[in-house]
Amino acid sequence: WEKRWGNRVTALPAQLWHKPCGHAFVPVLACTACFEKTTLNDLRLTLKVVPELLDDALAHGRNARVAANDTQRMGLGLRVDRWSLLIVAAVMLGCHYFDQLSLVLDIASSVLARRLSGMVSAGLLLAQSDLADARRIVYRLTPTSRDLFAYLVCFSTWAGRDHLRLPSSILPVHKACGHRFVPQVLCSVCRTPLRPHDVSYSQLAA
Repeated sequence: WEKRWGNRVTALPAQLWHKPCGHAFVPVLACTACFEKTTLNDLRLTLKVVPELLDDALAHGRNARVAANDTQRMGLGLRVDRWSLLIVAAVMLGCHYFDQLSLVLDIASSVLARRLSGMVSAGLLLAQSDLADARRIVYRLTPTSRDLFAYLVCFSTWAGRDHLRLPSSILPVHKACGHRFVPQVLCSVCRTPLRPHDVSYSQLAA
């Protein structure tokens, strides 16, 4: 994502290499069940509330509010930070209106307004007038933010499995194979799962 959309291209490795097959590769997000490449459009999302997660959110929600000076320090609109990722994730899950985002993320209205404005300016969100009510703005993903899906789904899977040790409230199903979607990252050449110790890099493109 950073090489395609970010501004640190020169600071990143020019090429990744998969040691087991010996080829230069591009990481591919795939379904663990069928090994097919998977994008956001390939999934059907449903919700099943996990009581432990809901109780924790209600108990700590107020402490999670983002302050105005916090957004200024993060350089809003200049990079993707944790609050930008939360907003993008909420839009991916169907929260397209200001009031919906404010409710689910528990962000003060004034701060959320600045966040959304900066993300629209940075090309992370598209703001359009609602066809049913022109007074309302609909926020949608752009190609830039849609490409964050692989990062978000992998991070979410890790958090549920290794950090929270609880199942996710979001149940993605891979439409093509019908199985619950669990992400894996494959080598684009040999199509085997990537492991950190099996990857090297070089500063010269292949």
